[in-house]
Amino acid sequence: MSRPILHPTRTQLHDPQCFGGSRPRRGWAKVAIFVIMLAVISGLVYFGNILGASDQGRSMSDEPVKKPIRGELLITVVEDGNMESASNKDVKCQVAGGSSILWIVPDGEYVNEGDRIVELDSSSLEDQISSQKNVFNNAKATLIQAQQDYQVALISVREYEEGTYKKDLQDHDKEITISQENLRSAESALEHAQMMFRKGYVSSNELDAQKFAVQRAQLELASAETAKTVLEQFTKAKKLEELQSQADIAEARKDSEEAAFALEESRLEKLEAQKENCIITAPQSGMIVYANDRGSRFGGGQGASIEEGATVRERQNIIRLPDLSKMQVKVNVHESKVEELQAGMPASIVVQGQKYRGVVESIANQPEQTSWFQGNVKEYATIVKIDGDAEGLKPGMTSEVTILVARLQDVLYLPLACVVESKGMYYVWKSVSGEPKRHKVQVGLSNESFVEIKSGIDDETEVFENPMQFEQRYISSNSEAVSEEAEDDFAGATVPAKSAEKSMPKGSGAPQAGQGDQGAASSGGGRGGAGASSGSRSSDPSALFDRLDKDKDGSISEEELPSFLKDRLSGIDTDGDKAISKEEFSEGLKSMAK
Repeated sequence: MSRPILHPTRTQLHDPQCFGGSRPRRGWAKVAIFVIMLAVISGLVYFGNILGASDQGRSMSDEPVKKPIRGELLITVVEDGNMESASNKDVKCQVAGGSSILWIVPDGEYVNEGDRIVELDSSSLEDQISSQKNVFNNAKATLIQAQQDYQVALISVREYEEGTYKKDLQDHDKEITISQENLRSAESALEHAQMMFRKGYVSSNELDAQKFAVQRAQLELASAETAKTVLEQFTKAKKLEELQSQADIAEARKDSEEAAFALEESRLEKLEAQKENCIITAPQSGMIVYANDRGSRFGGGQGASIEEGATVRERQNIIRLPDLSKMQVKVNVHESKVEELQAGMPASIVVQGQKYRGVVESIANQPEQTSWFQGNVKEYATIVKIDGDAEGLKPGMTSEVTILVARLQDVLYLPLACVVESKGMYYVWKSVSGEPKRHKVQVGLSNESFVEIKSGIDDETEVFENPMQFEQRYISSNSEAVSEEAEDDFAGATVPAKSAEKSMPKGSGAPQAGQGDQGAASSGGGRGGAGASSGSRSSDPSALFDRLDKDKDGSISEEELPSFLKDRLSGIDTDGDKAISKEEFSEGLKSMAK
């Protein structure tokens, strides 16, 4: 069905003033509001038919006409965005496990480097520190004991090697020396006894006793020498191995305790450092900007807003200190328009009445995370960098950004309201000898106000500025052709019988002749907000009355009437009480239809 061009597929908004022309209307947000208003008014299509019927007797010469404009057409994208710094110094929570904010410097306040800006809750850390100090002190005492045991073990090795062993060796040498002296004495005594035995002065028994003394001295000497050998070759090595093993064990225990002590010391230092991190100072001078997630309130955000009492996670940004000399604007551009954008395109930024020039720096490859109420809307973050002096700009300022997409020279264009669209085709209503005639045109790029006309009309063609009234009559008088046009979308398609039965509401029965065509027409009109009658719901005066009666008081006040209907329906109020009853409404519509 036909409809005015409200949402061009390549719509870019028009702001010639930003690039050398006149001031346009507001941006895409205003268009969205306008579309919503049209959606509300679309339920009044029935009035369009009635009013159109009442105007049939009016001369076409009374309808305003307009010639196309030839000249320069600027194709722009206009969106609202948020000012931010291109270079931020982030202040993060460094407390393990997170904490809560006890105090924070007010948002927007200017601070100097080293100023206290955030105080986090450290009560739990203080408890942990107290407990860890006890563990630390115990580990320290155990380490001292282990170190002492190790030193004692080392001393024991040296004591034996340099003391005990040498003494034992000297004792053995002494025994050997004594044994050797005893042996020599015994041998001398034996020689004397043998001489005296030969002279008869000593008996054989005495001689035997001297021989036994020599043998005993020999045995004692051999025993002393053997003891020394055992000491040197076995006892020393065994004792040293035993003592060295004890030293190694003591060393291992010492190393273990040192590691345990270092671990507990590190834990204590970390806890104390985290406690110190609860007092955050400014790493540089600048303006305080809370690192709030703008989408957190409606889903998809990182959590609670930054404020006193709020809980923050470890490594979560709390404050951003922006570099106010390097500013940029983040703009979320709808997917229908982002294809037209490229990095390097010039832009104009308006902030609180002040204009700044900029350039598109980057366009996101992935859409922004959306909240639950945005549905399937896809928007892409586009960064526009501010050129030149950014004095006076602050993060968070709302900015209207106009991006120049194209500058069309010497083109023919019309206001959007002069062109209607039907099933992908575009039409104007020409004035031929004062009478309207539907004419097909080829359109190009468009902005919020104008659409480029590539072919179909020339500079001298006069077109009606309000073509929808003629489009309504055209649809009404060519309903069969319109229905066939709508049916072309489903040429050759069939609906399974069971599915068709299930889709029919109980008691509705089969559609009557002509109802299918009427439904197709109403569907198209509803979509565009200005098509044919929207069906039985819109053509029922009672239903239409109920829709206009917003406060449901049984009457329609002057405030409840759309502005374009107030003059035409002023005569319906027959009793002059400044309110239209349902009966007055029904009778008035009947009179107007006649």
